[in-house]
Amino acid sequence: MRILFPTDWKWPSVCSIAGINEPEKLKERFGIELAVVSYAEMSREMESTIKDSTLKDGAAEMAEVVYGRANRCFIDKKFVVASMAFYQAIAGLMKKYRCNAFTIECFEFCSSRLPQKWNITPCLIHTMLKDLGIPSACEGDLGGMLAMHMLMALSNKSPHFGNMFYRPEIGRGTLVVNHSVPGIKMNGFDKPGLPYQLGHFTSSGWGTKAVVDFMNNDVKEVTVARMNPEGTGLLVLRGVLTGSKGWDEDLLGCNVHAHIVGKESGTAEEFVRKQADYGNHLPWVYGDYAKQLTELGKMLGIGVDVVS
Repeated sequence: MRILFPTDWKWPSVCSIAGINEPEKLKERFGIELAVVSYAEMSREMESTIKDSTLKDGAAEMAEVVYGRANRCFIDKKFVVASMAFYQAIAGLMKKYRCNAFTIECFEFCSSRLPQKWNITPCLIHTMLKDLGIPSACEGDLGGMLAMHMLMALSNKSPHFGNMFYRPEIGRGTLVVNHSVPGIKMNGFDKPGLPYQLGHFTSSGWGTKAVVDFMNNDVKEVTVARMNPEGTGLLVLRGVLTGSKGWDEDLLGCNVHAHIVGKESGTAEEFVRKQADYGNHLPWVYGDYAKQLTELGKMLGIGVDVVS
């Protein structure tokens, strides 16, 4: 794996402090490399995309498809066009640096004022890349990306990825995973996509994001995973979806929620307690892949702790 990582900051990202912050060890252990590019280079790529008439027309055509297939839209189409231009710019950089994965910081990127200038957030780009089988993680989180890559490789499905919250008042204790980066191809890359809506991240109306109703699916079994900061251990939850939030709501920011409990215990308490040693962001996919993750862990020399 070779990961495109646009950044002007030194590790770790403020939102991935518990991520893998010694990337040279990733190369030693797994052969994974980072292609770090500056915001200046990313800006040149983006501005070139905006000025290129062919690419500009291509972004408009892509937006027409994405917008037209949505179940409902809470965002102006022009902002979807802007997101498609950013997608093209990132795709161009990935091709240039021969990358097959992508991550970018969020708070640090926003403080550059580039998202405001371009009227974009990375949310929809993460969704689109994952639907193509390309790992794409929020907030520069390499630990979350490694777990995501393992889940995608084993399930052949696009994942959701997000911050975790423990809600003990919901049922016997519910894990809430929340980021506006659901997959659409969550039933499989070769299967029809889930229905989706388009929302906006900011109060100004821009920042395209996809919204999915996770409960509107026949499959309710899920697998959640997270790599530890050393890259030596994987925490896995064999879970069941009990609820979701975001569908048909014009909400700002990260507001695509999945509610998950342990399959056997009916609570996420043990998983959340152990997660303190692993970090925040959690990728998950539909289906039970705990056994496959355990076998893959043995092959890679990674300890796997399964909670259910």
